[in-house]
Amino acid sequence: MYEGITKALNSSSNDESVVATVITGSGDFYSSGNDIKGYMTDGFDFEKQSQEAATILERFVASFVNHSKILIAVVNGPAIGIAATTLALCDYVIASDKAYFYTPFTSLGLSPEGCSTHTFPRLLGTRKVT
Repeated sequence: MYEGITKALNSSSNDESVVATVITGSGDFYSSGNDIKGYMTDGFDFEKQSQEAATILERFVASFVNHSKILIAVVNGPAIGIAATTLALCDYVIASDKAYFYTPFTSLGLSPEGCSTHTFPRLLGTRKVT
């Protein structure tokens, strides 16, 4: 998922004929975020996989941050985890009446993703974030 979105965002950012980029989900969800159960399987090499995942996520978030065109997210359903946090990196967010936003990082013992510790307080205010 991350590599495909990164490639698409970078491609549209570099295409001179593109004025704006619109991203949305398919089906009932905008995105359900990471599948953390995949990290808990037998034979999982945490050190190796976490290094690879960190590089992929860094490129993914950078494709939002460095996007040179107008970036519009059309949120057609729930946006969970990194899908919710990267919305703050978009120029416009249009949400359907079925959309909701959930960032379960602390309840899962994870650190926030997608620059949200920087963007959320600035966009939402400190009282809404804490």
